Amino acid sequence: MATSPDYLRYTSSSYRVLAETALDSLRDAVVVVDAWQKHLPVVLANAAARRCLPRPADAAELVEPSLHRWMTAASVATVESALASLADCRSPASCLLSWRLAEGEASVLTDIKRLPSASGQRPVMLTFTPAGAVSGLIAAVENLPFEVLILDADLNVTYANTRAAHSSAAPPSGLLGSSALRLTPTSALQLDAYARALHGCPFHDEAVEIVSSEGPSRWFQVDVQPLTGVGGIVGLVVLSVDVTERRKRQEQEILDVVGRERQNIGRDLHDGLGQELTGVALMLRGLAGRVQERCPDSVESIQEIADVVNGSIQNARSLAHGLLPVRETGGLTLALHELASRSRDLYGLEVDVRLDVGPEVNFGDIEASHLYRIAQEALTNAARHGHASHVEIALSAARHAFLLSISDDGEGMGVPEGPYTGMGLKIMKYRAGMIGAKFEIVPRKPRGTVVRVIGEQSASAGP
Repeated sequence: MATSPDYLRYTSSSYRVLAETALDSLRDAVVVVDAWQKHLPVVLANAAARRCLPRPADAAELVEPSLHRWMTAASVATVESALASLADCRSPASCLLSWRLAEGEASVLTDIKRLPSASGQRPVMLTFTPAGAVSGLIAAVENLPFEVLILDADLNVTYANTRAAHSSAAPPSGLLGSSALRLTPTSALQLDAYARALHGCPFHDEAVEIVSSEGPSRWFQVDVQPLTGVGGIVGLVVLSVDVTERRKRQEQEILDVVGRERQNIGRDLHDGLGQELTGVALMLRGLAGRVQERCPDSVESIQEIADVVNGSIQNARSLAHGLLPVRETGGLTLALHELASRSRDLYGLEVDVRLDVGPEVNFGDIEASHLYRIAQEALTNAARHGHASHVEIALSAARHAFLLSISDDGEGMGVPEGPYTGMGLKIMKYRAGMIGAKFEIVPRKPRGTVVRVIGEQSASAGP
């Protein structure tokens, strides 16, 4: 119980008259506490507050007991923190606080404001809508299929719904009071997104990437909305949902479509254009035989044309083999040899293939296709961007692990400081993630680049 003269002055008849004549007519609950006292005794409660707050057994009214009776410890700490940041009476704060109401505990948006007072007095007014008016809304927020965080102006969490509180990103001490700059996925947002939202400009991103050195990236859809209180924008509402699986399905569908188109184009090159060019070559051979008898001097020109056509046939077949899936070239190891051979013809690269694949390993179509495409993209980058002259493709695989590396002697690209920005690099990283492998790019000494794909578990091992 409070016994100080200041407390007794607060509970004088003048405050009671004020409550009865002015504040009792308000629909919102109003509670005034003495912040000068450590236990925050209540000095005034209007009619709405008296109806929604349970009356203590040892007090006829709500005046005098500590605010701790009607609030969780975490919410009291939030109030104390807000009071420390309230520089004057013109800057109220709004926080989601957990009140112990007559209907049960509920999180309610509460305005906190210091009241003018004489020296040595610190009356603070807390205003909130009674739980009956917002309980349905709170229940709806709690059951939303995405994570909800409410941040104060300093980007600290003042409320987290059940899904957010139980997420893997929640620290052991809980989310309340934590900085959004240390949580997932809010730590991945630019500070400018928060600054603009605090000035009234909402932020939305369909795909916020969370990069992890321990595994594949995760993707989140994030919305940041300004939260308006009595004094204007007082914080932010952050909605987020993990869309990693959805994104994987969408990207896999895209890769499947691309794969089917590759097959169609490859078959068209091989069975269509290739066969037509072969027919042209046979026609030229017949023409050369007939011309030989009548105009021998023209045979050499016809032979030159035939050579060009034959070269085009070989190019068409090479392109067709590059577009066709791995299973149509006899498996991953044979496909890598074919890739090396074509790279010599297309780019003038000297490509060595070194294989150490155990007899018990049998790469499945999906794993083999992704590994093959990663090697193909790395070779293309080495030739076009790295200006390499020599490349080594090395694949080692046993029952429990595999490693694919593509090393070149080109100009090098250094170690990326952040997420991979090039489309080709992103696709390689994504393909590695699709088979549960780690993707990395490192410098090669004395010069060049090494692309590695490391699988902690073997691709489908045979019996």
